[in-house]
Amino acid sequence: MSIHTTTSLHRSALTGRFSTSSRDLSRWQPGDWGWLPLLSLLSACGVLLVALAHTSARYNAMWAQPLYWLGLIVLFMPIATRLMMPGVARQEAIGLVVYLGLMIYCVKLLQSPIGFTFFDEFLHWRTANDILTSRRLFNENSLLPVSSLYPALEIATTGLANLTGLNIFGAGVIIVGFARIILVLALFLFYEQVSSSSRIASIGAAIYMGNPHFVIFDAQFAYESLALAFLLTMMLALMRRQHAQNPERLGFNLVALGAIASLMTTHHATSYMSVLVLIAWGLVVAVYRQWFGARERGMLWVAGVAIAMNVTWLLGVANITIGYLAPHLQGAVTSVLNLIAGEGSDRELFKSSTGIVTPLLEKVIGLGGPAFIMLCLPLGIFSFWAKLRKNPTACLLALGALTYPVTLAMRLTGGGWEISARSSVFVFLPLAFIMAVGVEYIALPWPFALIKRLLERFRLPLYALMASVLFCSGIIGGWSPWARMPWPYQVGSDTRSIEPQGLLAAQWASSYLGPNNRMAADRINMTLMGTYGQQRMITDLIDHVSISGIFLSTHLGPNEFEALQKGRIQYLVIDHRISTALPLDGHYYEGWEKMIVPYIGPLSPAVLGKFNTIPNVSQVFDSGDIKIYNVEALSHDP
Repeated sequence: MSIHTTTSLHRSALTGRFSTSSRDLSRWQPGDWGWLPLLSLLSACGVLLVALAHTSARYNAMWAQPLYWLGLIVLFMPIATRLMMPGVARQEAIGLVVYLGLMIYCVKLLQSPIGFTFFDEFLHWRTANDILTSRRLFNENSLLPVSSLYPALEIATTGLANLTGLNIFGAGVIIVGFARIILVLALFLFYEQVSSSSRIASIGAAIYMGNPHFVIFDAQFAYESLALAFLLTMMLALMRRQHAQNPERLGFNLVALGAIASLMTTHHATSYMSVLVLIAWGLVVAVYRQWFGARERGMLWVAGVAIAMNVTWLLGVANITIGYLAPHLQGAVTSVLNLIAGEGSDRELFKSSTGIVTPLLEKVIGLGGPAFIMLCLPLGIFSFWAKLRKNPTACLLALGALTYPVTLAMRLTGGGWEISARSSVFVFLPLAFIMAVGVEYIALPWPFALIKRLLERFRLPLYALMASVLFCSGIIGGWSPWARMPWPYQVGSDTRSIEPQGLLAAQWASSYLGPNNRMAADRINMTLMGTYGQQRMITDLIDHVSISGIFLSTHLGPNEFEALQKGRIQYLVIDHRISTALPLDGHYYEGWEKMIVPYIGPLSPAVLGKFNTIPNVSQVFDSGDIKIYNVEALSHDP
């Protein structure tokens, strides 16, 4: 005998009571998941196409890239379209959202299914490996010093590794996978709690997956991937707390405070963003309580606790974070001010320093995503005002969505581009909700009645097109074309530069030189030697020693000897392959090279070979392309 729901629970934004909403009525049977089984199979076929595309890319097949995009569309579009259809039961919507999030996670995993290859992953792997071997926290990480000061991801990973016997890669994949499930599920439930509509929640979750960092950057083994799960958990707990009764309210308070504490020890930027969110949320709720008599509970005390926690951690444990973040913020502000002053943009879209041409279709889709957002944003704001303006949390999200045009303008500046890209994951939280509200209600003023009727008539195909373009545009805008797939080896291209010869050289260094020798190398070999090789890499970030001159100069002069001595460098790693091409990521050794390398071309082989003729320098390793030199005699004071 089937059981049918007769009402959907609809929480009023002001009274906290439940009411029925015909818009959310949907019949369902226990165990009946609607289209979920069929769409799961179809989405899995999309993942299979992506896997075939990655395999083809390893052999530089011409059909790899079209196959990749086809797989992504097959993976994403059917589920996103189904979420927009009427009559989708809540349990089906939740299942589809969680499944879609996991299938998208597989896209990143299939690029490197047996080991870490992304630059940031190596940085956090070093921190995790140090915890695993030393059995203590806060070890020095010369690759990324702040990583060891925010060790929550590494603590969870090493804990799972100790319990299961998995290596760091296997444990890290599981931890980030669970974080992805928590993220998409908490996102759905938060949107649902704010809007009292599972339909808006599912549409908003699908749109959020189009943010530039969702597919790759926030699926890698890095602290933001876990921090986002804590951020959404905090927001959901605080939202549920608004209308909860004792003792439930105490439980939600504890969950929220636990999430804040976890954020504080996971990722600096996400933790600071949570403080800004809490302050803004608290102020909006206070205004609504004062002016409109809203019954939401005060939030500013939570912001105060978060501020106290973060300041304590920053000053007591992670004070170097200030020096780490300050240059990025300063560069972004300077670039934006120059743009406002009319000095023009110092960044050209779709332009590569190595001459790689972005296909025209990618440019169109890449620009189409922001264009769709800018067209839909006013619709979302109008719909919010018509349906949810008495809801303080919805108001907060509307205000947050209005920051998108600002971050979009920042992408035109060299310094602001990175800040804009990193902030997109936070801006899309309110933006996706407001766009979903616009898609659902299409509340336009009466002069736009004809447009409203057209949008209502063609809502489903238009939404399917918009969601798909947003999803593909996010990938195009969030990751370089040469780095999305495992193409053959290229100089200075992060994932594409991780190959067996470099891995074996690093493993040899660990076995025969021993760990923690002071070593300098190019960007790629630095990450390999610092992780697989367990060496103490010399960097400007922690040692305040610029190593580029040692390798780039035609001969060793006073500045180069000073760098060797100041860094007390014992070994140099020379990869002769870097003399064959320009680096795709813009520099061989250090970031400042981006300003000059495009003008001087690839390095001369003679420049890299100069160490063969320098007295008191001995070559201890030679794999053909990679050579390791002992330069301890040059590092001593004369």
